[in-house]
Amino acid sequence: MKPAQKTIPWLQRFARFGYMCQGTVFILIGILALLAAFNLGGDTENTTGALRSLSRLPFGQFLLFAIGFGLIGYIMLMLLKTFKDVDDHGTALGGLFQRGTYLFSALVYSIICIQSFRFALHQFSQDTYNETTISSYLLSKPYGAMVVFIIGIGILLAGLMQFYFAMTNTHRDGFKSYEMTQKEKHFATMTGKVGFGARSILFMMIGYFFMITAHRSDPNEARGFDDALATLQQQPFGNVWLAIVAFGLVAYGVYAFVRAYYEQMRF
Repeated sequence: MKPAQKTIPWLQRFARFGYMCQGTVFILIGILALLAAFNLGGDTENTTGALRSLSRLPFGQFLLFAIGFGLIGYIMLMLLKTFKDVDDHGTALGGLFQRGTYLFSALVYSIICIQSFRFALHQFSQDTYNETTISSYLLSKPYGAMVVFIIGIGILLAGLMQFYFAMTNTHRDGFKSYEMTQKEKHFATMTGKVGFGARSILFMMIGYFFMITAHRSDPNEARGFDDALATLQQQPFGNVWLAIVAFGLVAYGVYAFVRAYYEQMRF
């Protein structure tokens, strides 16, 4: 049992704002994909595309600054979960893997944070890093294919973990349930189930793409969120599948807002 830790209210509020900004990004990606599914002018986008779309809206620059600032709080929270183990995952294999996913999330959202500020400052260039360029760089190095394959396995396992969260109520374990009504608990459970379910599909697809990239030594096989969504749309009844997953991404964004309000912050 860890000794009681001194709470840091400003950091807790900052982290909660970070969850809200993460949720905003997922809601935007989901809405754009829903519009694409119903042929209403949207497109299957990753976070970069979603931020670009946001930059074109009235007050988009202000919103991008707010998202970038808020994501700093989210990144700090992920680093605390990784290195301070504020969620008490421990040092067993499962706990270390979970803490590793927090570190990976911190790295990914660090890139998204930088992208938000660059879009807000109108300094974003077309020469961006994506899954293909990263894979191309790694494949050019000794043992690069092995590294890409390991990355693929890690993303695939993360997808399976998301599926586990979707099938159970563990995504609500860290919530202050004693402050929630039955309707609020049900809402948190359902948005989490649908949201994690959608994310699990995309994560497993992306992990598979990376593993194929390593096997074929072809960086063009690497795919991200936008390509995974586009691949779904290309399947039989693709617009139906895309709409389902897009709705799930919106649900995950809403869940992030619920999480911002009810998650226990142990620092």
